[in-house]
Amino acid sequence: MTHSEEKIITVFIVAASPIVRVGLEALLQTSEDFVVTGSAAEIFAAPLVSSVGRTAEMLLINVEEAQDFDDLLEFLGDSPEDVDMPPVVALFSPELESSGNIIRALQSGVRGVLPHHASREEIKAAVMASASGLISLMPGTLESILSSEATSNQIDSLIGGEAQRLSGDFFESLTPRETEILELLADGASNKSIAYQLNISEHTVKFHVASIFGKLGVSTRTEAVMRGIKRGLILL
Repeated sequence: MTHSEEKIITVFIVAASPIVRVGLEALLQTSEDFVVTGSAAEIFAAPLVSSVGRTAEMLLINVEEAQDFDDLLEFLGDSPEDVDMPPVVALFSPELESSGNIIRALQSGVRGVLPHHASREEIKAAVMASASGLISLMPGTLESILSSEATSNQIDSLIGGEAQRLSGDFFESLTPRETEILELLADGASNKSIAYQLNISEHTVKFHVASIFGKLGVSTRTEAVMRGIKRGLILL
């Protein structure tokens, strides 16, 4: 296995509440897949480093108040051109979870939007998926956007124009390796078992599982398998 397969994702955390910052840091540090490089109370303290020396690959931001949301949009919009901005995953409070706000966030460059009540595994999966270039949304969030007054051009721009619409939802295609792993998930195989069968590391399995979740718009293995069956990707 190569060094890139064992790559650790570095994350910088932004949250106004010290308790939330500590909680998010503890959540990520329970996994060997992440290293927290620092944290701050407000978005403008996040490190802005040129592409030759970026200190974090991801920004995990807690958006609690309307001012936090405005600051996030300003931060992303005012970033200098010579800055390689890390992908952002944002946790939205219920008051800010409108389709309009989520669309504005995604159009500004946010790669993942989760509700405050997202589980530990959902947050980890979103960070991993967004780090690999995917847009991470909860299934209910996607449905809300699609049923909103957003234009087709807006939606198309959010997903890069490369996804296809199936059964009322947008999805990206799975790679052959992801399809192979999805079939093993359908058989009830654990990450350790999948790693052994495919002769890859458990970290690589986790990365592929996160990518599968992001592409299928699900947050659990059971949902991924059911969605895969529905789309004809796998057969039982």
